[in-house]
Amino acid sequence: MTTPVHFVVTIPTYNAEAYVVRAIESALAQDYRHYSIVVSDDGSTDATVSRVQETFAGLDFVPAVALRQSDRNQGPLANHILMAQHARPDDVIVNLDGDDQLAHDGVLSALAEVYADPEVWVTYGSYAYDLESRNPDGDPRGHARQMPPDRHDRRSGFLCSHLRTYKRWLVDKIDGTDFQIDGRFYPCAGDLALMFPMVEMAGPAHARFIEDVLYLYNAVNPLNEARVFDPAPYVQTLYDAPIYQPLADREAVPCRLSQHPA
Repeated sequence: MTTPVHFVVTIPTYNAEAYVVRAIESALAQDYRHYSIVVSDDGSTDATVSRVQETFAGLDFVPAVALRQSDRNQGPLANHILMAQHARPDDVIVNLDGDDQLAHDGVLSALAEVYADPEVWVTYGSYAYDLESRNPDGDPRGHARQMPPDRHDRRSGFLCSHLRTYKRWLVDKIDGTDFQIDGRFYPCAGDLALMFPMVEMAGPAHARFIEDVLYLYNAVNPLNEARVFDPAPYVQTLYDAPIYQPLADREAVPCRLSQHPA
C-alpha cells in the first residue's frame, strides 16, 4: 500500500494580524488531510500571536499544529529554516507566507498527485496577485515560469517562485552559509537563497513547474520585505553565488561550481 504524501505547511509571520487568520484558514480548508501546520512568529509586536492561538483553539478538524515564537526578528528565511525542523526527511514542505493564501481548497490534493512520482523533489509555481493587489488592467499572474532545461539554475533569473514546495531532505543538502550574508540570515530575497540551490540540485529531472495557480500573493502589505529593504544588493549577491550541480540521487554529496558556466 502506498504511503500518502505528508505535507508540512510552514507559515512565517511578523505583525500580520490583518492577514494571518486568512492564511491559516486557507490551509485548514484543504480537502487533503495528510498535513500539519507550523506557524513561526518572528517577534511580532501586534496581535498576531493571539490571532493564531484563537484560530487553532477553535478548530473542529485538528491537524497537527505548532506555534513557535521568537523574541527577536530574524526574517522569513530564518523562520522557514527553523520550521523545516518539524518535518521528517520525506515530508513535503509547503511555504505559505503569513500575509498570503493558498488559492483554493484543492492545492494539497494537486500537489499530492505531483509528488506521487517519487522522482519529484521540488516544485514551483504558480501564483496570482490577490484581489487587493491586482492592477485591474494588468495580468493577475505572477512571474513564476518554467525554467529552461539547459539553464536550470540561477542564470535564468528567479523563475522558481510561489508556490514553493520541496522535500525536507533536499533543504538539508544546502550549505548553511548560503543562507547568510555578513553573518546573518538574508533579511530580503530569502526565497532566492532557499530555492536556487534546491532547483539546481534537483535539475530538470527532479523539479516540476506547476502551471495552475495555487497561491495568492499579497503585494500591498506595507511590511513586505521589498518595501522595508532594498532587495537589489541581496539579489545580485545570490545571482553571483556558486551554482549547485545536479545531484545524481538523494545520497549524493552536493557540489558547487566555482565559476558560472558560459
